[in-house]
Amino acid sequence: KLLVPIHFAFGHEIIAALIKSLIKKNDKIVLPHRNIHFVSLFSKKPLNFYTDLLQDRYYKLKSVGSMNYHENNNQIAYTSSILGNNFSVSCGISFFQKKKSILICVAGDGAIEEGSFYESLCLAKYLKLPLVFLIENNQWSMYTKIKERRCTINLKKLCSSVNINYQYIPAQKFSYSIKKFQKNISNCRNFREPLVVEFDIKTFGY
Repeated sequence: KLLVPIHFAFGHEIIAALIKSLIKKNDKIVLPHRNIHFVSLFSKKPLNFYTDLLQDRYYKLKSVGSMNYHENNNQIAYTSSILGNNFSVSCGISFFQKKKSILICVAGDGAIEEGSFYESLCLAKYLKLPLVFLIENNQWSMYTKIKERRCTINLKKLCSSVNINYQYIPAQKFSYSIKKFQKNISNCRNFREPLVVEFDIKTFGY
């Protein structure tokens, strides 16, 4: 029995695994409230993390939490419990990234409805930030699907309007997209060009 609310991400694990295999030592990650799939791979003490969640001890500790996660000397630089908050925070952290390192900002399709997303795209392009906006699009947010709450957002056209490179990775052709994804990550790293990558992903259990 879970004593605390957790945003599960069953079905998203492949994205966290891919990022784990690609990033380098000085690269950083900024996560949204749905981050348990990344924490599972990047935490130095993942077993303790889950045990604290299950036993309701995280309220008494400073290092873990259902949405907010922090661990010293970890590549996870920040997690946000506020929708869209991680976009602007990522710009600030990315501005001070070490040479040839990147920052990956993970968010969902719901977060791109926030004004901070467009503002962060503009700022990242203007400052030439080595920043990857990684959007996990599972077609829904909490209790509503996209078509129930808003119009369609064409991310490709939005990125084109501010001259930012965009890549869409469909679930059905995931393996065919990896080489292009690696190349785009390399360009972001070497030329400090921001990048938006949209993953088509299915969340199990909703």
